[in-house]
Amino acid sequence: MQVSGAEINRLLLYGTLIFLIMPTVLVVFMVFYQRRIHAHRQAQAAQEAQHQRDKLLVKLEAEENTRKRIASDLHDNIGQVMSLAALTLSAVDLSQPEKATNKIETVYLLITRSIHELRQLARLISATEILHGGLQQAIAKELEWVRDSKVLAVRYDSPAAPPPEISHEQAILLFRSFQELLGNAIKHAQASAISVQLHHTPQQLAIYVEDNGIGFHPPVDASSGGMGLPAIRERMNQLEGDFTIHSTPGNGTYACLKCPIR
Repeated sequence: MQVSGAEINRLLLYGTLIFLIMPTVLVVFMVFYQRRIHAHRQAQAAQEAQHQRDKLLVKLEAEENTRKRIASDLHDNIGQVMSLAALTLSAVDLSQPEKATNKIETVYLLITRSIHELRQLARLISATEILHGGLQQAIAKELEWVRDSKVLAVRYDSPAAPPPEISHEQAILLFRSFQELLGNAIKHAQASAISVQLHHTPQQLAIYVEDNGIGFHPPVDASSGGMGLPAIRERMNQLEGDFTIHSTPGNGTYACLKCPIR
């Protein structure tokens, strides 16, 4: 079978066209592919930037809530107690020694309570300094203070091996959440005993707090309600962790803080 000159010319033309078009197709494909990669990287960078902005906003909001709580504690708790102490002192009649003694004893109790509140507040503010020895030691020191005050019987279980290292920011947020739970047991639960457990795996750090107090009906969503639960939820959200609380009236309260280790 013979191939005509026209067919040969046609084949050469097709081959030439393919030879000329293929580089253009490859260039167009590479440009399109590079643009897709660039757009993907830009989307990732924007997503990461948004994530960092969200973390910063949560952090700032948590700090603002801490400042509000300090102001509230100073005004609502310490301020009111000291005002009551001043009013009681102003009513002391030294011509009636027995009544005066009773009023002075009341003032003494009110001042003692204010000192206790101030110490709790100081511990909240100075969490950074307390955590220099690590979270495990900080919890032990906090419970030692409670044990020495004879407010509650304290049990603390922690592993012999130190927990995996977490960032200083994570430690502060966890410790402040633990302080909140401990403060609730002291101020609201009317408990006589509290149990704290520190547990860790290579992937997670957990703090369990249980008291034998009067209990309460916790809100369905721990981001609502009183007793510092919203603040704890905010901190644990910032840690991308988990906060659960279980309680019923008359049966004490059980709470758990879980933080992923990255």
